[in-house]
Amino acid sequence: GGGGGEGSARTPAPPSAAARGAVAAPSAGSAHHLSSLDRGSGASPAYSAPGEVFKARQDRLQELASGFSIFERQLEQGTKARKVVELAHIQTIHSQSARVEQLLQQEAERAAECQRSVQRSLEGRLAEAQGKLESLFLDKFDSVHSALAALDERLHTVEGSFAQDCESYIHDMREESLSTRAESMEFNRSYREELSKRHDTEGSINARISELQQRTEHRLESEQQVSEQRWAQLAKDIADSNWAREAANKDYQDQLVAKVS
Repeated sequence: GGGGGEGSARTPAPPSAAARGAVAAPSAGSAHHLSSLDRGSGASPAYSAPGEVFKARQDRLQELASGFSIFERQLEQGTKARKVVELAHIQTIHSQSARVEQLLQQEAERAAECQRSVQRSLEGRLAEAQGKLESLFLDKFDSVHSALAALDERLHTVEGSFAQDCESYIHDMREESLSTRAESMEFNRSYREELSKRHDTEGSINARISELQQRTEHRLESEQQVSEQRWAQLAKDIADSNWAREAANKDYQDQLVAKVS
């Protein structure tokens, strides 16, 4: 991570077999210059060419280190970008869940208000019916009481008519009450079914959120494993390059010592 600022325009690539062969290539050139030293062509060419090869190897190693740093930074940037996208998606799902919950709450409040309105309407109608019954009873009672002395012979007829009216009114009220009760029970059943559907929908949304979270965690773990494998391969390539460089230096030094001796 320390060499991340050395360049950003080139994409790093792992060193190939050709690159490792290029590191070991100076051995042939060294032999050629040592042979020219035997022919008496001078000492300076035999020492200048290996220095250039060694400098080229150093430049190649610096280029590899810069490539590794750039690859590490690009990998970190890609991981951060994917995390930002996943977090934005999860936040969108959370906001949608909050909106659904708010709609459910509003629907429950609307249903409760409707039930209270129906209850108030029923209470008003029952009070009105009770008032009408009381008024009718008092009217009939006053009429019978005022005409009791003069219309004694019609008492039984009036009482029969009153009984029939009462029975008819009570029958009508019972039928109306049963109809109102059936409507109220149907409304309560529909309301409970709607609440059950809302709960099922909320449960499916929560299950979907949990599934998305698990998939996100699994994807992050897979990407972490791939990154670790790439880092292990890069470390292996660096070790191979160091080994080839040390072997080339050792061969060059052995040949130089043997030639000088």
